[in-house]
Amino acid sequence: MKQSFTLAPTPVVYFGEEKISYLPEAIKNYGKQFLLVTGESSFVSSPLFERLKEQFEALKFNFAQTYVKGEPTPWLVDAAIQELGAFE
Repeated sequence: MKQSFTLAPTPVVYFGEEKISYLPEAIKNYGKQFLLVTGESSFVSSPLFERLKEQFEALKFNFAQTYVKGEPTPWLVDAAIQELGAFE
């Protein structure tokens, strides 16, 4: 059985060094609760990740994190959200 989904256009994409620091400001208008999907180790073991988490905490974001190999699929993200109990 094929599953379908809708993908909304990406509002803004930043490219370049240190652009990750724009993320907290960019997402705060969408809410304070989210799932952060990252690769297994390179980013999460970097100082940038620690700075990003500090920014999230300063803005009082409630976020959960999951790791993936390769590209995340909509089904993987849906399963991760269900497993987290929708941030209960």
